[in-house]
This record gives sequence, C-alpha cells and structure tokens, in this order.
Amino acid sequence: MSKKPKINKSKKNIELTVGESSPTKYDVMKLIAQKYSIYGSTVWLNTPLSAHENKTPAELMIEGEISTVYDLIEKSNGKFDL
Repeated sequence: MSKKPKINKSKKNIELTVGESSPTKYDVMKLIAQKYSIYGSTVWLNTPLSAHENKTPAELMIEGEISTVYDLIEKSNGKFDL
C-alpha cells in the first residue's frame, strides 16, 4: 500500500486518509487485475480456499475480510495454486 494521501469521495462526504490505511475492496480488485485476466480474476475470486474453511475470496470480502484477501492476492504468483 502506498503512503501518499488518499481521497475518497461520495455524494455526501469527502474522506482524506494520510499514512497507512487498511486496503479497500478497490485496492483488492486493482491488485487482482494486475495479476490475472478478467476471466482469471473471476476464477480466482470464486475458488474455495481450504485454509479458510473452503470460503472463496469473494465470500471473505463480503464478510469484511478485505485485508486477508489483499494479503492472499499480494502473495499470489498469478497462477491458480490456491
């Protein structure tokens, strides 16, 4: 993750983060797109992980485990060795 200021805007709010922050779902999706094709990203997100009770990365993200998924994709070598 970068240390530069991050600005998130919505219709009602503007949020400025300075320093380290936890990854967002957008950070996860950006990192996945750098390692896999569109099809590969879909397969990766929907592949059950035995180390995580056979939950898929997509399910982990829905449950709020974004940092876990970010770490998994960061360590991934772009191959399906889940």
